[in-house]
Amino acid sequence: MEHKTIKGIVIRENDFGDENRYITVITESGIKIEILCKNVRKRNNRLSAAVRIFCFSEFTLYQNRDKYTLTDASLIHSFWSITQDIEVYSLSCYFCDVLKYILHDNMSEPSITRLALYAFRALSEQKRNKKLVKAAFELKIMDILGFSPSFSVCGACMKPISSQVFFSVKDGAVIDAQCKKRLGGGDFVALSCGAVNAFEHILTCEIQRLFSFSLGDESLNQISVICENYILYHLEKGFSSLDFYHKICK
Repeated sequence: MEHKTIKGIVIRENDFGDENRYITVITESGIKIEILCKNVRKRNNRLSAAVRIFCFSEFTLYQNRDKYTLTDASLIHSFWSITQDIEVYSLSCYFCDVLKYILHDNMSEPSITRLALYAFRALSEQKRNKKLVKAAFELKIMDILGFSPSFSVCGACMKPISSQVFFSVKDGAVIDAQCKKRLGGGDFVALSCGAVNAFEHILTCEIQRLFSFSLGDESLNQISVICENYILYHLEKGFSSLDFYHKICK
């Protein structure tokens, strides 16, 4: 039994009783933990602002084996403005659901925490197209998890591609026009030049530059569909928050 201080971002809150709350936090080191926050919903409780969803905070915890109880907290940065727009909020909830699903017990991946922070900042500032942020987040998550598709060479002949690029969601690979004609079939789709450049940027850039690009509508729509299909196919998981996002965006 010990006390420890960590920093992390809240990706889930669950109120129970009259005054208590459980929160799910991704720590700076990329570990998912559950924290019991007693009495934080009492009127004028000074800790309440730090234990809300989309808040990056410093937490002092009492640890008993693998159980954590909050003893103190201070807010570092709040992305609470996300909740003021229903589309942005629903998309952020989808991001949280993905993060909760992929982070298993004893898994530590600091880059996932950094990705979450930059994604929530991009959504809260609303300076980038939501489709762009969503697609970049989905593909970068898969890259971090080791499901990174290769765009450097043709997946069939292993030669650099100088012609039309075709991509397969199921195979997570690209092939050139000649190999596409030779192999036929499959789920390979032709990518626009803008989509290819976007994929290469997402897979090779530092996380702080992840959302620093722009695309025309055609290429943006293409990567939006492909990245969503890619993460859903390889995670073998659907998300009700994603369904809701699509419903309200119609």
